[in-house]
Amino acid sequence: MSYPPATGHMVPPYPNQYGTLGASANGNLNLLQQQQHSQSIAHLSQSAPAANETVHLYVPNTVIGAIIGTKGVFIKSIINNSNASVKISPLSPHEDQNKIIERQVTISGTPEAQWKSQYYIYDKIRQEGYAGDDEVRLRAEIYVPTALIGRLVGKGGQNVRQLQQSTGAIIKLPEDSQQTSASEVPVKIFGPFPASQFAQRRIQSIIQMSRDSINTSNEDSNN
Repeated sequence: MSYPPATGHMVPPYPNQYGTLGASANGNLNLLQQQQHSQSIAHLSQSAPAANETVHLYVPNTVIGAIIGTKGVFIKSIINNSNASVKISPLSPHEDQNKIIERQVTISGTPEAQWKSQYYIYDKIRQEGYAGDDEVRLRAEIYVPTALIGRLVGKGGQNVRQLQQSTGAIIKLPEDSQQTSASEVPVKIFGPFPASQFAQRRIQSIIQMSRDSINTSNEDSNN
C-alpha cells in the first residue's frame, strides 16, 4: 500500500558529506556553523555505514491526533517516506488525557531517516498552528554512554557551551552522570528543527570520534 506524502512541503535535503543544507532547513545557521556541520557529516560518512540511532522526541499531546491521522494514515506516511520506525508512547488507562502536556515519540533509523521523520513531525505541528507565528520548538533526547559524557562537557563545560553557541539549540546534560551506575544517560536538546538537527549530528559525531579514539588506543596498547 502506498501512502500520500507526509507533508505538503518539500523535505529539506539531508546534508551530504559536503554539508549541503537546503535553504528552508538552513534557518539561522551561518557559514561557520555550516562548515562545522560539514565536518560532522564528513566524519560520520567516513566511519562505518550509517547505523540506526534512537531519538526520543517530545510532542504536545494536543497535536498527537493530527500526527497519527485518520486511521493512522499520517504516521504511516511518515514511516513510509522516511524509512524510520516511529512509535508514540501509549496512554495508561488511568491517565487523564486532559492533564498530559506532551507525549514521547520514539524514532529509530539512520541519520537521514531521523532528519526526514523529525522534519515531518515539526512541519505537521507548524501546520496545525500550535506555535502560532513562532518557530516550533521541541525537546529531543539522545542516550549517550555515561563514560563519554565528559567528552561532551569538556573542560569547565567548554564543549557544551560551544555546542550551544554553534547550533543555536539548548543542550542539557545530566548533572549526576558521575554518580549513576547506568551505562547510558539522556542528553536533552531543545530548539527548532535546524538547530535540533545540527546539535544531534554534532553530538553523534563527538560520540563516534570518541569511540574511534578509544578503539585506536586499545589497538595500540595491544600491539
